[in-house]
Amino acid sequence: MLPEFNEPRPLPDGRSWTAELESIDRHDDGFWVVTVRREGAVSCSLMARVSTLGPDEWIERRLASVAESEESNTDYAGIGGGRVTGGAQGTP
Repeated sequence: MLPEFNEPRPLPDGRSWTAELESIDRHDDGFWVVTVRREGAVSCSLMARVSTLGPDEWIERRLASVAESEESNTDYAGIGGGRVTGGAQGTP
């Protein structure tokens, strides 16, 4: 079973993030919708691609890195597209 990231996790600058697993591809890469918040308000939502084969702590570190940068590490926009908003790669 893969870890869940429903509870906000802090970033060093005071922002926080959560992540929801959207899908897994045939290579065991998970596509997560990462939501970054600043002072409780959504700053951006973006997609992150992370292997599901690593330990939970490794998956969490990779997702936190994407959240901190506010830059997606994949061109995939989610099922139906349009899941990316704000941040360096989204539309405000």
